[in-house]
Amino acid sequence: MVDVHDCVSSEDSDIPHDDALYTAVYTTAEAQSAGKGVKGEDNSLTLKKAHVSKGGATNLPATQADLKAGHFNESDLKEWVSILKHGVLGKVLPVSKETRTTSVLNMGWRKTWKLLEKEKEGEPVRRKAKSRLYCKGFQDKRQQLNTYAGTPRLWALMTMLTYAVLQGQSLAFVDISTAFLQAEENSPEKVAVRLPQHLPKLPPELPGWAMDSLGPRDWASLKELAKTMRPGEIRELDKALYGLRNAPYLFIEQFREIVRSHGYKSNVAESILLRDRVGGPKDVMAHHIDDVMAAGMGSSARLSIEAIGEKLAMGPITELPADTVGRVTYVGMQFERSAEGMEVHQGDYVKELALEPLPDSHKIPVVDSSTIKPPLPEEVDMTLEKAYRTHAGWLGWAVKTQPRWRVFYDLLAKYSHQPSPKLLLSLRRVLTKMQQMGAQKMTIRKFQGRPRLALFTDGGFESSTGRGRLGFVIRLISEHWTPESTTRSDGSNVLMFSTKAHKQLHVSSSGPELIALQWGVKNLWRLQYLCRSLWGEDLQDPMVVIDCKPVYDQLRRQETISEPKLGPALLYTIQELDLINAITKWSPRKNQEADVLTKAIWPSAPREHTVYLSQGDRRHWGRTGKKPAAGRHEKKRTGG
Repeated sequence: MVDVHDCVSSEDSDIPHDDALYTAVYTTAEAQSAGKGVKGEDNSLTLKKAHVSKGGATNLPATQADLKAGHFNESDLKEWVSILKHGVLGKVLPVSKETRTTSVLNMGWRKTWKLLEKEKEGEPVRRKAKSRLYCKGFQDKRQQLNTYAGTPRLWALMTMLTYAVLQGQSLAFVDISTAFLQAEENSPEKVAVRLPQHLPKLPPELPGWAMDSLGPRDWASLKELAKTMRPGEIRELDKALYGLRNAPYLFIEQFREIVRSHGYKSNVAESILLRDRVGGPKDVMAHHIDDVMAAGMGSSARLSIEAIGEKLAMGPITELPADTVGRVTYVGMQFERSAEGMEVHQGDYVKELALEPLPDSHKIPVVDSSTIKPPLPEEVDMTLEKAYRTHAGWLGWAVKTQPRWRVFYDLLAKYSHQPSPKLLLSLRRVLTKMQQMGAQKMTIRKFQGRPRLALFTDGGFESSTGRGRLGFVIRLISEHWTPESTTRSDGSNVLMFSTKAHKQLHVSSSGPELIALQWGVKNLWRLQYLCRSLWGEDLQDPMVVIDCKPVYDQLRRQETISEPKLGPALLYTIQELDLINAITKWSPRKNQEADVLTKAIWPSAPREHTVYLSQGDRRHWGRTGKKPAAGRHEKKRTGG
């Protein structure tokens, strides 16, 4: 009997797209009566409870009763055929001294049900059987092993999408099928696996689900190959395998080599690749391991992906043409395109969170700084640790695209090691409020004129402790957005945002404000590099918006006022602002867009972030401390 609990997780994206749906229709009551497992253990599949415990997850463990009923026979066969087809398993290694010195990894089966839609009370549950044959990578003894597999940051994806919207490019998406199984295991030191006891037997005739990818001759060859495989024998790995420590690295290196052969360059940002086009915008490609997104004019995006498909097996290509209405999900985010632009959010994830309703007696009106405080020793309840970490994890993923709620995660997650009923209630309250309000959408809108980056920074200060919180937002604005403009900021085209606690002690609020500015400028540098790679000379000098008048005056005077110890931070900031020729602006506090990242502001109504810039602002004065004469700065003042 296969031990279904001897398993590891794997990404859904690695499932072959030619899998036929094995759909089982079970009522909740029928699922609960599935039977007993090994040694009398109750392994019944309680779908409702399992779904709730996973908090919106779509994979549920199989039971021994499911295996005995044969529900996973077909999915087992598909997985085994996929491994044989890709030539994952190499030569047999005899049991010898050499074998004993080689990393030999045991293999196992992971079997789960994939829910095809959200469960509804009293209605049948549609699900799909999934089988995964993996190796136990933790047994790998190799020391010199590169396992790094970078993925694109949200700010890089948002920059790519904004570029595509402004340039009028189409988008194309695809999932590389069985990605790891296509990656060559070319490490200097080879690794071997021990085949499991359960190896599915290939039927005499080609199954219907395999006819799209295999012919009768292919099937005959696979049957002969399968006959040479023996349970328990040791075979060298020729291709990567699920669970292998360096499998993502091997695939990414192979993938990038392929796209480089088609003219793409990968030195602008992690997992972001660019290709120059004569007389037109650049082609852009992002890849989150095996999930690929491409942007290009006309059919360029689709053609780029189809070129990759000549060497790697892929699933179907999904397109979002320019100036059309469409919706696609990519790496857990929803992209909704229209003629006006695009909206990016995680509405599906937030909606699917299986939160228990808050009893009326336990509801609290707001969650803010007055309710988020360190627990007293007698309030700490370690029995809540698992539940607290689970809810904090849900919130951490949910705020990925929601600046409005990001500070709540930072303030609450730090108490995972000392949970209390009150803090757990705050977590639940925040998640419930997010569901009620619906996911905040990061909006990308078109505008006229050349683009420029705008950095908004803010520092929160708690006078009782002397500590602060830092926050910044970086947007892409039009060159025509001037201090004299009456157009309000709508929070669109946000590329990067972040917040963090600042533990250094200060004597006034200007301290955290200056450190927030310094931190924001550091991040502005790397974002500007990517934007400069995309827009080239069309990208205007960046704008920096601060709401702290003392810090603004310190930049002009080039000296600290209340905290001399911050002199090095001030000089560094001035230096970096000069190097990028930034335009520094002052804005009233009420119009600071980064304000929401430094204060836990409970929403009572949709908050509108507006920025009005005063007419008295000037380009950063630089090292002289004087207003620049007409010349270099004045010539570049157009639109700024």
